[in-house]
This record gives sequence, structure tokens and C-alpha cells, in this order.
Amino acid sequence: MSRQKKKPLSPWVTAKPDGMEKRFIQIGDTLVYHPAWLDLSAGAKVLYLYMCMESGGKNEFIIPQRVYGRFTDGKAFRRAKKALIDAGFIEIAHNGANTRTENIYRFCYGWKNRPP
Repeated sequence: MSRQKKKPLSPWVTAKPDGMEKRFIQIGDTLVYHPAWLDLSAGAKVLYLYMCMESGGKNEFIIPQRVYGRFTDGKAFRRAKKALIDAGFIEIAHNGANTRTENIYRFCYGWKNRPP
């Protein structure tokens, strides 16, 4: 079975003139209209999208400061991260505070249990 030919993204979702991206994320319609998502702040939503991009499709991931530092400072990052944890979107799989390493985060699905 041969590989599918790469297709360009729509011009309104990419900054590339040819529409060919190496990485991209997909967000489902049901996520965007779910009450748990709608209750998140704009900063938490943006952070979640950055986390989706950084995860590369894996359930556990690291998001370095150089990534979240593009859109926010440390205080806003911590506030958005807490909101995502409280809403059931992510959890900390490994806390690197004692070892002075980066935290490892994990996507979780507690937000799906909230009735629509």
C-alpha cells in the first residue's frame, strides 16, 4: 500500500504560501463546543493548543519554557496550567521540581465526563 500524497492546508489555517506544513493539529468540533472547553480562559485554550502541538500526537509530553514563553510569562503559564488541570484536560505525570528537570505532562479525559 502506497503512502497518500501530502495535501496542502487551507490558506486560512497556515502562513505558508504553498500550504505545506510539517506539523499541524486537528481540533474536533465536539471539543470546541463542549462546556468544559467553553469555560476555559483564552490563555488556557491557547496553552492547550501549544501542548497539543508539542506532544506530537503522544499522550505524555514536555512543554519547555521556550515554547510557552512565546505567548505568555511564567505567572500566566502557571495560571493557565492550573485551569487545565482543574478542568481535567491535563495532569502532571512527573514533577521535576526536586530533580530540577522539566515536568512531564499527560493528557487526561476527565473533562469528557462533564455533561454537555
